[in-house]
Amino acid sequence: DASAISAGDGGEIVIWSDVPDPSSATRAHGVLRAEGGEHSGDGGKVETSGNALYTKNIQVSTRAENGSYGVWLLDPTTITIGTSDNNITESGGTFQPTADNSDLNTTTLGNGLASGNVTIEADNIVLSSNYQDTNNNSLTLSAGTNITINGSMERQAGAINLTAGQTFSGTGGLNSGSDISISIGANSDYSGPISTTGTLNKGGIGTLTLSNGNSIAATNIIEGGIKLGNAIALGAGTVTVADGAFVDLNGQIVSNSFDVQGGVGGGGALKNT
Repeated sequence: DASAISAGDGGEIVIWSDVPDPSSATRAHGVLRAEGGEHSGDGGKVETSGNALYTKNIQVSTRAENGSYGVWLLDPTTITIGTSDNNITESGGTFQPTADNSDLNTTTLGNGLASGNVTIEADNIVLSSNYQDTNNNSLTLSAGTNITINGSMERQAGAINLTAGQTFSGTGGLNSGSDISISIGANSDYSGPISTTGTLNKGGIGTLTLSNGNSIAATNIIEGGIKLGNAIALGAGTVTVADGAFVDLNGQIVSNSFDVQGGVGGGGALKNT
């Protein structure tokens, strides 16, 4: 327990093994708290990292009654968010991963988001099962290589932040009562539906092709571009295109209004390839 008592920020808890070692495993369970003080102070930080990461039955809280919630960071090599808990076997007190992949149960993720913001960092991140919560804390998935969303992710109040060093893909849906932010380093095709009452923020140099019909209140293209796979790929909301970014209409007839910063002939651009 690294929590503050009356006033002050929560502290930091770090549990890790030799992350670059492919035979290493971190086994973290029990209760970990880094909460803000009762009267003032922000929540702290909890980090659980390892080449393979086992978090069965873990309870993490970075709550703050009178401040901002802290963050729980999970940092394995590859992580799958789904119905499984453990890919590590035990023999004589030695824990050995059975594959180059760690599993995070959706219930464990939901419990973490009920008690604070959650950040997951890995080379590759896969959502394999449907996930749903009503928490307003933010979920950040940051992959050095790829993010794949094959289950649906429904967050009624919380933001979804996705950053992939290369591609973002999948057939599952993204649904948020807050903002959805997607940043990619390489051209990507996402065929799942997107629904947000907030703003879809697109960053990163890659072009994101949206193949499904979506319900998006507003879109902000900060960097790179979005290519439309159908006429309602951007919903019906206003689309802001930053200087240097673009929208590729791809032959679609759309009803969106566009704010192209720098002018149509300037840095921001509307294309029709």
